[in-house]
Amino acid sequence: MPAAPAATPSYLSASLGGLESRSASNFEAPSLFPTLLNIALSLAFVVTLIYVVNWLLRRWKASRGERQAGDPANAGVVTVLEKTWLDNKRGLAVVEMGGEALLLGLGENVTLLAKVSDEAAVAKIREAAPSPGGLLNFQEQLERVGIQLRRQEWKRSKASLKSDADAIGEQIAKLKPSKKKENPE
Repeated sequence: MPAAPAATPSYLSASLGGLESRSASNFEAPSLFPTLLNIALSLAFVVTLIYVVNWLLRRWKASRGERQAGDPANAGVVTVLEKTWLDNKRGLAVVEMGGEALLLGLGENVTLLAKVSDEAAVAKIREAAPSPGGLLNFQEQLERVGIQLRRQEWKRSKASLKSDADAIGEQIAKLKPSKKKENPE
């Protein structure tokens, strides 16, 4: 019977042998306090970051004149329908008050530029004003995309029908016998 080959020492055999010789009692469980502290600080950082981004976004929207849902400027007797800044110091605002729409010039002083009292015109201005709140939910965005796609499809269909009608009209014109006046002699 042949002899078993002798075990050759491998690269990791010394390291593995050292691990096997250690007893399980030498290992200590990691402390729970540093782990919990790390999790709490990470969570606090993320929440703070969310609040800061939200605050910056609100300031940016306010500087652009966009209305915010629940904005106290849009509740009560005076309703700001839209505000647009022309430059850093001057802008325009459309305000509804007492059933009238007022166009105001904003700058160092507020100036009344125009006044609309007709109820139908005020309703039209109110409908043209952007909706409050900057972000749309998914359903509203999907409806807007659907409306845009239907409009584009309608325009393509209309153009196609018009070109088809023109082509048919040309074919009919070709098929009609030409009317030549015969001169009686």
